[in-house]
Amino acid sequence: MIAYKVIFGTITKTNREDAEWLVEDYISVLLHNGQICGEYFLVVQKEKLCAYLNVQGRNAYAMKYHCKYGIERLHKIIEFFGRKPQWTLIDDDIPKQNITWENAPFLYLFTHMGDRRSSLCRGDNGESISIYLIPGEHEQREEIYFWQQEYKTYDQAWTYSGALEKVAYKQLATSDSELAKAGQKIGKYIEKVTGIPTYYYLVRYWGRRTNEYARLCPSCGQNWSTEVNSNEFHHFPFKCDQCRLVSHLAVSYEDERQAVIGEWGG
Repeated sequence: MIAYKVIFGTITKTNREDAEWLVEDYISVLLHNGQICGEYFLVVQKEKLCAYLNVQGRNAYAMKYHCKYGIERLHKIIEFFGRKPQWTLIDDDIPKQNITWENAPFLYLFTHMGDRRSSLCRGDNGESISIYLIPGEHEQREEIYFWQQEYKTYDQAWTYSGALEKVAYKQLATSDSELAKAGQKIGKYIEKVTGIPTYYYLVRYWGRRTNEYARLCPSCGQNWSTEVNSNEFHHFPFKCDQCRLVSHLAVSYEDERQAVIGEWGG
């Protein structure tokens, strides 16, 4: 993420509401297109409407990355303010180049409740790939955005251990949950447009004290152990090439009654 200040233009007390609506509409499109991420703030400084926000990569705000809806909103911004938005870098920590999917052995989808990065990662180093760099239309990138928000909601519900803890965990840990099916659909799309095998990550918290290493792929029932032993997140001990699923060993073995969640049912 790279922090920017964006100056849109001068406003008055009488047109501030209209100006803010146009700017928020524009920012919303950039957010859903994967160009910016996280929270943003609108402020008025010296009678100019400004936004403080984070972009997902170098020059992510460039016109070449705008979808048709972003271009449409940008033209409305220019018409209203009589000028193009002025983007000013306010972050010293910027990457030398954008991370892409090129030459990756595989890709995988993973996110969590506090994640502000893209949910698409490289399989060789775990680095996040910004969604706006993925070929295709805005609708597909927006679908990825909304899936990630839904995933984070379930992860939060599970983490906070409230009344929905078990319901949320099933969504995260089972390969045929609505959340997982939506994610696997996205994975198939990404694989189609990039040509890189794309896997869906399944959470595994509760496990078995014996034979956890031997558990089968929950989707096809075949052996999917990679025999990998590493502390690196992207070095998955379970990986099914047929079903495009990856997972880890369990975190807790204190309650084996919960271990059945996410296992092959036979």
